[in-house]
Formats: sequence, structure tokens, C-alpha cells
Amino acid sequence: MFSKNSIWKSLCIVALAATFSACNSSDAPLSPEFTTISSSVQADSISSTSSSLLFTNGSPDINGKEIGNGSKEMTFRGTQTINSGVYELKGIIRIAKGAKVKIEAGATIKCDTESPSGLIVENGGTLVAEGNAQAPIVFTSSKETKDRQPGDWIGLIICGNARNNLKSAATDKVNLSYGGDDDLSGTGLLRYIRIEYAGRKLYDDLTPSGLLFASTGKGLQVDHVEVSNSGGDSFNWIGGDTDCKYIVSDQCEQNDFNVSNGYRGNVQFGISIRDLSTCKANGNGIESMNAESGLLTDPTTQATFSNMTFINTSNETVNLSKQSFHSAIYVSRSACVNCYNSIFIGWPVGVTIDNYQSLSRMLAKEGKMNISNNTFVNVNTLGSDAQGVIEDVRVDKFTNENSLKTKGQRSFTSCWLRDKGENKQYLSEEELKFQVRIEPTLQSPTNEAASFEELDNWFTRVTYIGALNTNAQWINFWTHFSY
Repeated sequence: MFSKNSIWKSLCIVALAATFSACNSSDAPLSPEFTTISSSVQADSISSTSSSLLFTNGSPDINGKEIGNGSKEMTFRGTQTINSGVYELKGIIRIAKGAKVKIEAGATIKCDTESPSGLIVENGGTLVAEGNAQAPIVFTSSKETKDRQPGDWIGLIICGNARNNLKSAATDKVNLSYGGDDDLSGTGLLRYIRIEYAGRKLYDDLTPSGLLFASTGKGLQVDHVEVSNSGGDSFNWIGGDTDCKYIVSDQCEQNDFNVSNGYRGNVQFGISIRDLSTCKANGNGIESMNAESGLLTDPTTQATFSNMTFINTSNETVNLSKQSFHSAIYVSRSACVNCYNSIFIGWPVGVTIDNYQSLSRMLAKEGKMNISNNTFVNVNTLGSDAQGVIEDVRVDKFTNENSLKTKGQRSFTSCWLRDKGENKQYLSEEELKFQVRIEPTLQSPTNEAASFEELDNWFTRVTYIGALNTNAQWINFWTHFSY
């Protein structure tokens, strides 16, 4: 069933000035199928529709370096190639149904931070953004490097026609639709992209994200994407089943990988990097939630992750009195999650299965979710039964979201993880024999520890657990870590 859903109306996306030589400005001609026409409104208007995407001082210009005509919101209806070079994104740009935008390797797109600006791919629109390791595509804040902050702009949003479990149409704060019944739908490509300083918060009831997939299907290809310093989540999937490989979340303020409302895709080779000084309380690594009501709805949120590495890079041990993030994996609202072959280092809690207004615990008992063959290192509490409970104690009852603990009993989650017998726990990082915090040495016990018996053929078979092997080649050149 087709459903409309609210996404904040002012999403912005921006790009950092890349330091690669391939990022030099190019005057290569546009695609021959592009036709320039005048924008339909003045540059200071609220919204407009245009077949031009590139402008100079608000006027269409095939060699322009401004994306958008300066109106607060512009819907693009046409075909355009953005060549290597530095551009300024002005206002909210929507790629309409039937429109196509290609961004070439080495393009840097800086977003105007004085007013909301960003890039929205509407249901039926196409974005092909393909960089390479030596010349990634970079979206960033338009501020000077030293002045950039999380939430300077909002993020990239891609809408699709795959299923979700949102049953009612939302009408507030929206001019956007997503969701349908075609899980194989979707076109476009995101490859070798950095998204920096996104996550601008516009509404109290919506969590901003660096990269939001709104019910996108299998037809969208996503690999080698980094979201860093987001003021909200890094990656956010609302329904759909788009698969992703080689993704990085660096220093986001909320959740690294947020899945909800019936997302059923696969994610392999992912990295989360956090520091106690930058992340907000109750942020999670993987957060899996179903419908807002907490009821079982179809399709059920059930993402599958493999070969992930989550690390707290702080030099200090996690201090629970000034906790800056919570669970490496957090499951609630009758959602499920599967996670295999992954490593979690320095988190306050390994896994939380929250039973408040939720049937997730029942689903775990019934074998509907699986968290196995993972390694937890220097984790204060392996399992918790409630968000905000940083201790291994049973929680069965809740009153107005306050948990009622049963002293003397281990948490359901801790027992469930231990009973499976397939997860390992180490007290210190030294036992992992890692170098540079995230890369294993040849002596690491993680090198020959992987198992793919429970995973389908989409997943690449490797011998190691975690995101990296001893060569760590897939993160080279194009990523930019903050530590």
C-alpha cells in the first residue's frame, strides 16, 4: 500500500572542499540532452520550478557554480551533469520524478548554512553520484573549516517506492511522498561519497540525519559512503530494503545506523567511530525500531548487519556518570535485528532489548532475531533490558517509561546473549591485538573467526570478523577520520 510520510521540509546537503587534485574545477560541457530555460520565479521567492540546475547570480548558466537559483526551495525537472569542481548549493533542491542528476568524481558541493539548504531525491527521481577513492564526491558545510559544526546543514534524502509499515498519510511539515509496494524499485548510485557536518535540526519531533533512505528499494546501489560529524543520526533507513556496503559513521551526535518502520535490507563492512566528548547521551550504534505504536506491523523492521566495527576512541574508560552514548545495539518497539561477525569496543552497553511497549523480547525468545559470532571488548555491561539502564539487572515491568528492576537477576538480554554461546567477550583491547585502534594485526584472533552459515549469498565471504582485515584497503584515501 502506498503511504505518504513526513520528512522535514527543509533538508540540506552540502559538501566539503576536498584536498584531492582531481577536485579542480572543470569546464566540461553538460550532457547534450540538457536544455536551459529560465527559472519560474525570482531568486528571493519561497519556491520555484526549473529545468536549469546550475546558475550564476540567480540566472541559468551551463557553466555556473551555484546549484539552485537562490529561492528557498527549487524543484529541478531536467537532466544535468555536475562536473568535477567546487559548487555552492543554495536552498533546498528537489530532484523531481523523472529528473536525473549525475555528479562526477571530484565534485565538492558546499551548502549555504545561513538558511536551510540540501538535496532531496523525490520518489521517481534519479541521482547518480559516483566518485572514486582518489577523488570522492564531498558534501560539506560552506563555513570555513575551523568554524564547521555538526548540524550546519541537513543531509541527503532519497525517497523510493518500496514497502514500509507506516499506514497513515502525514500532512504536517511535508511536501514529500515515499513508500509503495515495489521492493525491487529504485534507480541511482551513491559511491565514494563523504557527507560532513549535516544533521541540522528543524523540528522537535523529527531526528535529522546525514543520509536518509526513505523506503528505497534494491535498485539503489550504495557503497563507500562516509557520514561524519552529523548533528543527528549518520545513516537512517525508514522502511525499504536497500543494501549497503563499505559505510562509515564518524562522530555523529545520535545514532550511527538507525533502522525503522519495516527496513529489511543488508549492511556489510561498516565502521562507527565515537568519542565521549562529541556524542550525546542515549545515542546508539545500531538502533532498530518498528512502528511508533510498538505493535507488530508488516513488514517488521529486521535489518541484517555483518562485519561491523564500533569503537570508542576516547583515551578514558567509559564514565557512566557522564555517559555520552548508550548501546552498541538497541532494539525496541517490536523490531528485530540480526548482527554477525562484528566487533564492539568500549561501549557502556553491548546490546539492549527494550521491552517497554514492545514485543522485541518475545521475538528474541522465538528465534526471530539473531545476534551471534560477535566480539565485545571493554564493554561495561554486556546486556541491558532498558534504555538508560547501564547495569546487568532484570527489567520486566515499566511504569510511565520508568523501569522496575528485579535485583539479583541478570538481564534478559545478557542471559539471551550468553545462552547462545556464540559471542565472545574480552576485558581489554590488548587481547584483540589491533593496530591504530580499528585494524587487526596478523596475530589478532579476529582474523579467522568469521561464519556465514546464517547469511545469504549477497554477503561477501571473508575469513575475518569486523569491518577490516590486516590490509584495511577499502578505507584508504577517500575517508577522513576525526582521530
